[in-house]
Amino acid sequence: MPDYIITEVSFTQPTEKVEKKGAFDRLFRKKDNDPARTQAQGVVPANEKSNAPVELQGVIPFENFNLVLQYQEVEGLYRIALPADWEPYESDRFRTKSKDGKTLLSITVWRIKDEEPITEQYIRDCMTSIFEGFVTEGGYIPYNDFISNDKYVSKSFKVDNETQYYLHVFHTTEFGKFRSGLIIRDIGDYNPQMRATLQVIVSTIQFLPRS
Repeated sequence: MPDYIITEVSFTQPTEKVEKKGAFDRLFRKKDNDPARTQAQGVVPANEKSNAPVELQGVIPFENFNLVLQYQEVEGLYRIALPADWEPYESDRFRTKSKDGKTLLSITVWRIKDEEPITEQYIRDCMTSIFEGFVTEGGYIPYNDFISNDKYVSKSFKVDNETQYYLHVFHTTEFGKFRSGLIIRDIGDYNPQMRATLQVIVSTIQFLPRS
């Protein structure tokens, strides 16, 4: 397996608009109350061939950009490709940061009970109260970029002088079910390229074989 991925990331318009319902969706609706909201249809996994393009459908357009990613191991469970110039540092969980210290990434892994069915509804239900609590209790300001599908849920928030990009991905493997919570904390305003980077990162997860 190669240690690096070099890829171009480009934006494509989603193929449909989705009308969302329920308290969770009202919480994150645009202030103009437009009922039709665009939802991403998924992530095309990063190809491990040099210069292979990756197209992301998403709610907020961005300019094409290049990524150079390098694989890191997370908790002896899987490996994941992160920007090559981000440096891991000592912490109670897996963390890495940009050289200027303005961008931090953390990864936390939870085990899920084997009997839990990993469906899109389960994923939404699992994360709804968490994201709502960020707003109602933590005072976070939500961005209108919510994505939910049968693999992950993603949402971004403004917190003081930084933007926090959350993506929780759910795994079903031969040795159990897991939820990985990835958070990018970036000083500055919302950057759709940063969010796209998080989507590409999560698409590179490769579970390690068990002995």
